[in-house]
Amino acid sequence: MIPFIALLSLLIGVSYLWVGGFILAADCRGIVNRLFALLCLMFAVWSFGAAGLSLSGDASSQVFWERAAYFGAEGYVCVGFFLFLGFAGRLRLLRDRPLILISVALPMLSLHAANLGWNLVSPRHGPTLWYYAHHLICHTVNFIGLAFVWRWSNRTRLRRERLQARCILWSTVVGILVGAAVEAVLDPLGYTSQGNIVPFFWVLGISFAINEYGLLRISPSNATRFLMDGVEEQAFLVDPAVSVAELNASAGRLIGKSGTIPVTDLFLEATSLKLKLERLAVSDGSHLEIGIMARTPDGAVLLRTLFYLVRDKWADPIGFVGIAHRWSQVGDLAVRYRLSEREGQVLNFILAGARQKEIAVRLCLSLPTIKSHTTSLYNKLGVSSRNEVWAMCVEDRLKAPEEN
Repeated sequence: MIPFIALLSLLIGVSYLWVGGFILAADCRGIVNRLFALLCLMFAVWSFGAAGLSLSGDASSQVFWERAAYFGAEGYVCVGFFLFLGFAGRLRLLRDRPLILISVALPMLSLHAANLGWNLVSPRHGPTLWYYAHHLICHTVNFIGLAFVWRWSNRTRLRRERLQARCILWSTVVGILVGAAVEAVLDPLGYTSQGNIVPFFWVLGISFAINEYGLLRISPSNATRFLMDGVEEQAFLVDPAVSVAELNASAGRLIGKSGTIPVTDLFLEATSLKLKLERLAVSDGSHLEIGIMARTPDGAVLLRTLFYLVRDKWADPIGFVGIAHRWSQVGDLAVRYRLSEREGQVLNFILAGARQKEIAVRLCLSLPTIKSHTTSLYNKLGVSSRNEVWAMCVEDRLKAPEEN
């Protein structure tokens, strides 16, 4: 008959896999979702290793299951550290400050080598240096990750994020302490590494927060994609980190990519867009309508985009939804007024809100040359300012989206 502890560990291990799969099914593109699913996998390995220890009878199989259990325990700590950075929006620190990555990776790799290579972490060898190092390093890395979450909770301006950060802090600390207490009680009785059961309740709570609050941020899964699929215009989602995700097939065809990309990879005037969105977030307004040039597989195109500010139930800004209209009749305008190719390019940039200096940089031309093209363009169109160009475009119905 299967011992109760072994059966419980097996059930918990399967549950970890189910929760991780559930989070991936909700949104498999977010980095935090992937890290959380990997965390659940490490918990499952820990649980299956603990179950194998309870069921195995010979020494060789026990060594295998011990290695599996401690590999899962050390793996969850390492992945958990990156997950905490993801919650706090600080994953880019690993690129900007590689010393942080090295300081975490080296001790964990040493533990993995000692465990998988020589099974030195096992308590069967007695309270060795490696056994104590395993617990010390794992708990230290846990609390370093929590320090990033604590700092984030003090720096964020969003009430929702502060509440979520505190939930993560308290639930993790309590989970660590209870897990350590369980191991201290059960280890002398021969039930090694049964602390894998305790984090399951923490995993359930965090998975609820991920699914309910979109990883503490606005994400494509929160925008109810099936509602956007019927929208002919290109629909985008811009999150607080200023990255862009397509929300419908029309936007996907325009971008030519799937998933979340930096705003600088899509829009030519990304810096200007960031500033305008930041001003919108702190203003009393709810939307912003601008023209902006976008990079596409077919080249740069002009989009007339209406950005809506999205707020949570506490009225804190959490992101933007953009509905874009592709300007499809600029080419007709160029033919009608006999614009040169260069004048047509200048017209596109003017409609996108670019100034002459920026147009010169974009087209790799001198400023006097751009001024000359602009004067020639204005003369052909019969206007004297960019505001008159906009008015003329509105009259010519240039806001009509391109036919699909």
